[in-house]
This record gives sequence, C-alpha cells and structure tokens, in this order.
Amino acid sequence: IFNYDLRDQATLLVTDKNTYNLDQVDLHVGEENSLVWRFGVSPETVRVKASAISKYAGRNLWAIIDENDDIYTIARSVDGAFFEFPLTRLNGKIPFKPAPFIGVNHYNYNDGCNPVIMYDSDHRQFIQIHNNSVYPSVMDFEGRHLFDNPTGRDMVHMESSKSGPVHSVLRDPSTGETYFYSIHLRGEYIEPENWWEEGDYISYNEQAAYGKVIGPDVDNATMFAFHHQWDYLFYAVGDKVYQFNLAAPDEPAIPVLSFPGETVKVLRFNPFVGWEAYVDWERARGYQLIVGTDVQGAPADNCGKVRFYEVPNLMQPLKKLKEYDGFGSIVEVVYKERAKS
Repeated sequence: IFNYDLRDQATLLVTDKNTYNLDQVDLHVGEENSLVWRFGVSPETVRVKASAISKYAGRNLWAIIDENDDIYTIARSVDGAFFEFPLTRLNGKIPFKPAPFIGVNHYNYNDGCNPVIMYDSDHRQFIQIHNNSVYPSVMDFEGRHLFDNPTGRDMVHMESSKSGPVHSVLRDPSTGETYFYSIHLRGEYIEPENWWEEGDYISYNEQAAYGKVIGPDVDNATMFAFHHQWDYLFYAVGDKVYQFNLAAPDEPAIPVLSFPGETVKVLRFNPFVGWEAYVDWERARGYQLIVGTDVQGAPADNCGKVRFYEVPNLMQPLKKLKEYDGFGSIVEVVYKERAKS
C-alpha cells in the first residue's frame, strides 16, 4: 500500500503477521518501523486493509482501515499525533462495516476538499470525513444529480485518480449488474477578515460520472483499473483483460489482452503523485497499465510475471513495453515515489 503527502511518504508492507512502514532509504522492514508504534495504545499487531493520505485538505489526514474493519485517522499536521480510537460509527453513533477502500483528492493543490471518502457496506452508501469532523457521515452532493446515495449496491473497487475524481465500481446485489461512479471532492477557501488570521475551507462534493459497465463477463470481474488520463476502465476475468470506454458507455467493453495458461492477479495503474521530482519519461510510467499474472501449474516461487503496457488514446491497441518473470505468486505491484527535493 503506497501513500504520499507533501512532507513525507508512507509505503506500507502488510504481511500475515503485521504491517510495516518501510524505511524510505533502503525499504527495510524491522520492529522499529512496525505500524503498531503509530497507535496511542500499541496493539500487539495491526494488519491494514486500506490506507490513504489526503495531502491537500486542511488536516492532512491519514486514514486506515484495519483487519477488524475499524477506521483510524491521524491529523498529520499535528506533531506527534497517533491513531487513537476507532471511528467506525456514523456521526459517532451508528456502527457500520466499511468496504476496504479509501479515496482522497490527489489533484487540486488548492482544494480544501473533504479529506477522505469511504463506503458503508452495511447501509450501502458513500460516506466522508469532513475537514472539521472526527467521525464519518453520510456523503451529500451539490450540483447535478446522477445517482442516489444510499446506492443500494455493493462496493467492488475504489481508487483515487491523478486527474481528480475518486472512481468506484459497484455491483447490484439483486441483478449482479456492474456500475461505475465518479465523485469530485471540492472545496472553497474563505479568506479571513485580517491578514494574520488563518482562513477556512468550505468543502463540498460533486457527482462527476455514473453509468452501467457492459461487456463480456463483467459481472464476474473482481479486478478493475481506471486510467488516470483517458476515460477508460479496465477489468480482468481469468486470463483476459477488457477495456471499457467510459465516454461511450453504450458500447460494450472489448478484450485487449489474453494470457493463455495464466491467471491475472494484479491489474492497476500506479500514477506518481509527486510531480516535481520527475522528468517526462518517468511520469509517463504512471499512465502504463500494469498486469501481474501467475502461470498455472508453475512452482509457487517461480510462477509470477509482470507486464507493462502503453495505453494509447482513441481505444487503439495496447502496446507491451516490458515483461518480467521469475517472481513468486504476484500479490501487488507499486512504485516507490521519489522524495520531494
């Protein structure tokens, strides 16, 4: 799990025993960088399902969801802050189970957006933590109305995009149909009366896009990836990868990759958030589709392959750039971001 903010980085390695915030110099794992030390009352172990840092919102919030489906946050603008107590109650009152996803705004440097967006699986609704609140609340929206909240559907996937909106994939429990949702986390800065005073952020949300995903076997897909420049959604089923054009939602997804004798285990984009530290050819990597597969029947310590693809505009064929093999079973593929100079 990779997180990034303006001041430092958090690259989390989640094992079957604990979670570690990797050393940013040599990526080593040790007792000293166990995540348990970031808790006010340190548990014996902590295993994280989801983690995200909202780097531009007022409190620079770091939110996690642990293996017990509890939500914790740290206001990183407060020196010495710890994960203190679980926040898994709507408005501090109604308990709920969160889906294992957290979305943040990576895009607008000046947006005082709501720090994080999550999903209440029990009540099937988008929720948020406001800049000036502690507990999550049901998400509301301004502007055009594209979908209802509660949605009545189950969360399958959520990711923050480099281009701004938080994208989600939900599935209807009664029909099995699959839908995409996109949400903008917005904000307006209010100037103070006097120059020496601190201003305030008024946060609000907008529904950016919504529609049904149609294509071969899409209702059985569990892996999805939204492109961070073009309006494309990719999904994988078995040994195949499909591409769906969000800008032409009446056209079914098309098969774009096939790996006979292999099983797709990872499908993702890994956009760089820290733009200042990179040149153009490095930034381009953030828009390459990453596909990790396991070769069926191969030894567990030598079955993994990772491929990188260029994604052209206008739904043109994908171009394979690199391929690596000889890995164990693929679990995740992430880039370590370069520290801001």
